Amino acid sequence: MSLPVVPLHKDVHGALKLNASRNLNEFASQHMFPVSVHEFVRAGAEFPVVFVKDAASGQFRSVALAGLMPNENIYAVANVLPTYLPLAVQNYPMVLIAEANVENQFAIGINTNSPLVQTESGEALFTETGEETTYLQQRKQLLIRSYEQLQITDAFIQLLQQLDLLMAQSFTVEVNGEVANINGIYIINEQKLNELSVEQFEDLRRRGFLPSIYSQLTSLHQLSRLASLKANLRQE
Repeated sequence: MSLPVVPLHKDVHGALKLNASRNLNEFASQHMFPVSVHEFVRAGAEFPVVFVKDAASGQFRSVALAGLMPNENIYAVANVLPTYLPLAVQNYPMVLIAEANVENQFAIGINTNSPLVQTESGEALFTETGEETTYLQQRKQLLIRSYEQLQITDAFIQLLQQLDLLMAQSFTVEVNGEVANINGIYIINEQKLNELSVEQFEDLRRRGFLPSIYSQLTSLHQLSRLASLKANLRQE
């Protein structure tokens, strides 16, 4: 998330509560969300799951598309709640903040500007004596699990690169007679996947990556879902 956060501290945020309701209203200008390889199956049933390449670092990351072009979140504009929310959204408005100069050490951060952060209603983060509530402990565990899954995802993507399984792909989607060109994304090369050696394919199976790989490929059909949502918006 590229939203401002501050470290969560009981002395400063002791009275804060989080609204448990979920929607994408705060992300109306965000057309993609990071997803871990563990999310491909569930996310791919709702969103196109693809890979994008960081222009500066050259590193790939896996994302779920919520729009057909930058700064367009069709779900948010249509006020439609997807059947699955990426963990990045589930965790929001809380994030992990890397501790300066300390490897693998993190603090809990929170975006206090979010409408989900309140003082009157919602789930309390701290008790009256300043102890962490069970709710906060559960949220922290989800953040940690999400971080661990993203670490595994980085290794998964590196393996795809080693096997030369990532390829650039452009898509053309028509919405009410207008054509939207989707560029700058990468998908798994199914032909090269089928050409892997028995040992290489078995290694992917043994690591448990095959369901995620096939989910990524089949998720591309969800581009038509985005086009349909956008077409319905224009007809209203």
